[in-house]
Amino acid sequence: MITWLNADLRTCLVVPLLNDNEIVGIITLGRKKVQPFTDKQISLFRDFAAQATIALESTRRERQYREMQSELAHANRVATMGQLTASVVHEIKQPIAAAHTNATAALRFLDKSPPDVAKVREVLTCIADDTNRASDVVDRIGSLIKKAPPRKEVVDLNAAILEVTALARSEVVETGVTVGTQLAGELPRIHCDRVQLSRHP
Repeated sequence: MITWLNADLRTCLVVPLLNDNEIVGIITLGRKKVQPFTDKQISLFRDFAAQATIALESTRRERQYREMQSELAHANRVATMGQLTASVVHEIKQPIAAAHTNATAALRFLDKSPPDVAKVREVLTCIADDTNRASDVVDRIGSLIKKAPPRKEVVDLNAAILEVTALARSEVVETGVTVGTQLAGELPRIHCDRVQLSRHP
């Protein structure tokens, strides 16, 4: 029973919108007098209904596609944030650990009687270098997000090797490994990104 039709209508034509034999909507046409629709009119309305069904299905698929795109973009953002977080943790962990190790050493030198001020000064210099290195890492990650080109500078290769050794010192000590270095003298300086060169797995 169709209760939503105007009571003044005397002739009505209801054309279903079919998608794979499933009714997805209807088109209703009415007249206020008794006048049957002709076969030509019915055929025309059926064609119109078919085109309307195609348009509705196209709109539905486009909306579904946009929703899938939005979900994919969100998933990509979440994955990117996860990778970025892991990168930040990995890159900053070493200079912070080195600064902690050096701070502990400085406290030991201060506890001596008399305090070894020269050693404390040396260790504090290392801590300052560690904090600068952590700051450099943060700057590099920010540049990476902004798609900035790598910052190249002239680097002393021996100094870079010693930096990496210092970064790994706390981890090496915990595993009971002894690290020795025998560096060649007067190596030519290289042009590179020092922070990226100092990275290690």
